[in-house]
Amino acid sequence: MSAPRLRALLALAEARKTRDLAALEALVAEDRRLAAERADLAGLHARDIAEPGAPLAALEARLRWAEARAAAIDAARAALAPRIASARALAVESLGKREALDALAARAEAEARALREARTEAERPPRARD
Repeated sequence: MSAPRLRALLALAEARKTRDLAALEALVAEDRRLAAERADLAGLHARDIAEPGAPLAALEARLRWAEARAAAIDAARAALAPRIASARALAVESLGKREALDALAARAEAEARALREARTEAERPPRARD
């Protein structure tokens, strides 16, 4: 395949790599957000107990809500984990394809350059002997 065609494919591979990395980053960012929310919920009970004069019934209701929310977050993160793994594998594949095409294009350009130099040398008139 010619160097220009490989460069065109390289541009497509670069776009795909960028898309796949962006998708992975979005999923990882969502996982980080959920982890931060879960960590915040973990300290909720201690903060509520430290609050003086809080009604016990309100604390109990808030604790039940926090436990339910924490369970929902854990479930969401568990569902997100295989999607992150899949997106990571896809991004690695896209990156590998892009690097392989880059290497092929560089080699094709080097071969084309060597061929041009060989033609130029072959078409050059012989040197005159003294």
